Amino acid sequence: MLCSRCGKQIDDNAEFCPSCGAPQRLQTSPQQSQRAIGLGTFVVLVLIVLLAIGQCSRESEPQTNDVQPRGTSEPPQPEQPSPDRSGEGGEPVPVPSDPRARYWLLDWSRMSNGNLEVLTRRSGPSGVSYARREIDCGAMTFRYLGEGDSVAEARQDSPNPGGMGELVGGSISTEVSQFVCRKAGK
Repeated sequence: MLCSRCGKQIDDNAEFCPSCGAPQRLQTSPQQSQRAIGLGTFVVLVLIVLLAIGQCSRESEPQTNDVQPRGTSEPPQPEQPSPDRSGEGGEPVPVPSDPRARYWLLDWSRMSNGNLEVLTRRSGPSGVSYARREIDCGAMTFRYLGEGDSVAEARQDSPNPGGMGELVGGSISTEVSQFVCRKAGK
């Protein structure tokens, strides 16, 4: 090979001319060029396949509008209202057995039989719902008095509320009942 600047004979693999120091372009054989193109094409195809798989798996996950802050391991939490016992605010009720939803105690009062009447709101991926329960803190039993998609629907008496049922450990009604019974001092 000849130096591209001074024209002296130099080694075929030389990066610089030993006489003048000029950088040399290395000549590649057609086989080397073909191999480089083949490897580049393979890398591009692998990246396209990985992106397609990533897009497909993302489309199969449930969509939410919540954005999880970087560096956190807990799912995003909806904004919690300030504690009050009226209207749409309410006091947050911890319910670990339903981690994708949030519960609020909207209102509670003591009934004439000594049990508690409790109104709660649930907000989760399936929407918002309301429930009105009767809770016997001493016997740890409950029943639904009304349910619905609005406070007004939940306040309507169920046509057949049925008898009181035993609270089962870890259930949503148990978590709500224990929370309210502690508040009521029972």
